[in-house]
Amino acid sequence: MTDDLVERLARYRPTTAGLGDEWPDAARSALCAETMATDDGVVRFVASRPSRRRWLAPVAASAAVLTAVGAVAALGGGDTSGDDGGPSLSGGGTSFATTALSDRPDVAAGQFWFVDVRDGATTTLTSWSDARGDQTYLRDHGCEYYPVARAGFETPSVAFFADLPTDPTALLARMRREVSGSASQDEAVFVAVGDSLRLTSGLASPRLRAAFVDALAELPETTVHTGVTDAAGRAAVRVDYTDQARRAGELDSLYFDPTDFRLLEQRSGTNGEPRTAPSTLPYGASPTVTTSTPGDLTGPADVTLIATSRTVSDGVPSCGDSGAPPSAGATTVPPSGGR
Repeated sequence: MTDDLVERLARYRPTTAGLGDEWPDAARSALCAETMATDDGVVRFVASRPSRRRWLAPVAASAAVLTAVGAVAALGGGDTSGDDGGPSLSGGGTSFATTALSDRPDVAAGQFWFVDVRDGATTTLTSWSDARGDQTYLRDHGCEYYPVARAGFETPSVAFFADLPTDPTALLARMRREVSGSASQDEAVFVAVGDSLRLTSGLASPRLRAAFVDALAELPETTVHTGVTDAAGRAAVRVDYTDQARRAGELDSLYFDPTDFRLLEQRSGTNGEPRTAPSTLPYGASPTVTTSTPGDLTGPADVTLIATSRTVSDGVPSCGDSGAPPSAGATTVPPSGGR
């Protein structure tokens, strides 16, 4: 009986050649992304396309609600990173994560990280995140509360960030193990950094935030620009991601504070390069090293401006206890000092 079963299995076992025909690279990448996102005890981040990106807000047990943040804005008025900007670095070479930076998060027990996200002068979202990663949002339709079931790159907590290495190479390796999706592994890493820090920078230490920048600088698709400013005129370090092979003509940027490396802005637009046909590069393959110049931002773009981010101890809206549905239209008290 056993021998018969083994023989039958051997007859149906696919050959290497047949497997390539029946399970091409695209199908393997899709299955890999789905597997990495399953609930097996490790929360894995699955990135979506960053350009014209929408962001995910955690809902109850890690479900998600898509909400547009950022509107189409003309570039050129906000960014002043012209020829007078600082040095531009590509293919590694940054060392922002020094021991001079604190290894403690901005948020302690009983405190919240407050974020004011704006489209121009208009606030589109305010958010309060506690050390566990639980978040309270205010939007135009009311108040929403989202407890985090399990922390990960998409829904981080103080403890999750504290477990990450501050060595950039080790951090990049960790992210490559735990993130997937998007058009390539490198793009998934870039998207994960922005999504991890957008509303929760204060749950990570300044040293870890700087390590994220150093890790991004190791990607062949990134260029780091120092001495630039964001759309609000604040001094910034800008990390550009370009992949002409897979995202022809597109440029995605993350802006970080140059002193404590809080995320200040996300921008997705064009760089003036030809929009050639998409490449057939395998998911894990890196393209030829690409670079951007300080003035590469051209045309319209989606801008997510984090106008305010700081630690607060009060003013958090009351719109539902842990595990309870949010109460739309809940009254709120602004955090001390206003916005």
